[in-house]
Amino acid sequence: MRCRFVPEFVPVVSIVSVAVCAALVAPGSLAQQTYAGGLEARPLIAEPIDNSKLVVLRGNTLPAANPKNDRGPAPDEMPLKYLQLVLQRPPELEKELESLIDEMNRRGSPVYHQWLTATEYGQRFGLAAADIEKLTEWLKSYGFEVG
Repeated sequence: MRCRFVPEFVPVVSIVSVAVCAALVAPGSLAQQTYAGGLEARPLIAEPIDNSKLVVLRGNTLPAANPKNDRGPAPDEMPLKYLQLVLQRPPELEKELESLIDEMNRRGSPVYHQWLTATEYGQRFGLAAADIEKLTEWLKSYGFEVG
């Protein structure tokens, strides 16, 4: 992956946003299995990451990242300080999260205003440890430092 230098902005990766999950989940598996997120989550990445199956998400590039502002390739040694990789939850887990949020905001609910900590949120709705490991190794294979 090569970066382009845009003045006054962080370098923009040429593949700006990648929907990794779409290419990695075994076909039909989400609709047929129940899902619990977090530490006890079933892994969703069912096969090795195949770069030929990545998908560019349109509409996710900063407006300033355009040919007018392009200053050419950034030097290889220039650090890319921040990269955000956005993944999509399985539909049933997203529905569970939306229901919980609704209940946390509904007066009279047993969970009214009982907010989750970041740790609780990750344990309940986060990725499986195996998926985190696979994604980390994939990013490291491109020279990214993951911390």
